[in-house]
Order: sequence, then structure tokens, then C-alpha cells
Amino acid sequence: EIVQDFFEDKELNMSDVDEAVAHGAAIMASHLVGDESIALNDLCIHDVTPLSLGIETKDKALCTVVKKNTRIPLTATYTFTTVYDNQKSVLFPVYEGERPVAKDNSFLGQFVLENIPPYPRGGVNLDSMFEIDRDGILTVR
Repeated sequence: EIVQDFFEDKELNMSDVDEAVAHGAAIMASHLVGDESIALNDLCIHDVTPLSLGIETKDKALCTVVKKNTRIPLTATYTFTTVYDNQKSVLFPVYEGERPVAKDNSFLGQFVLENIPPYPRGGVNLDSMFEIDRDGILTVR
């Protein structure tokens, strides 16, 4: 409805995703270059994550840390635990996508957390922090 109101006299076919994207891109471009010929006063534009971001778990599932369409900049934390007794390190493969099985999504990279103190499985909490800055740069810690 907002887009329909914005383009007052043009009939929009919102079932055509390409048309909706093109209109959104035109609005965003106008906003970015400071074009005041289009009244954007009542329009609020937010950058969002296009896909969910998460970490592959022991059972090969994608554990979502950041859901798609979350506004950026953002910081999101998820707590994992060790899965083996006396586990010394944990591999964190990072993916983006919407599929429940991690390998069916886009692999972004991985990191290893080492020097975990020896405890029974589940005895150590491991916080994984996803940060996306205003330029869309992802940092995982």
C-alpha cells in the first residue's frame, strides 16, 4: 500500500517481484543521491540482512543467529556449548541462507575456538557474536 501511494497514478503489479525490486531500487537510488524531486519525507528506508546468518551444528543443521530482514547495523549473540567431554576446541562454520541443513546454504567462512578448559560436555558456554556494521560488513567473534 505504501508503494502504491508513493507511485500515485501508476497501477503496480506486486505479484511481479522484479517490478517491486526495480521500484525499490529507484527509490533507494533517489534517496542516496539526494534527489529531492521525489518526496521521500514520509518514507523511512532501512538496510536489512537479505538472508539469515548462522552456524552449522554437530547434527549438520543451520542454527540461525541472525534472521533475514533484520535491520542493520546489528549485534547478535548466540550461546553454544561443548558437545564432547574435555573438548579442547570448537569449529564454527558460518553460513547464510534459509535452508535447515547447513551445507544447502552459502558457506561464508569458519573459525576455530581453541584452549577450551576441560569440562564434561555441555559444561562450557561458548558465545558467538555476529556484528554487521552500517556498511553491511559482517564480523563473527
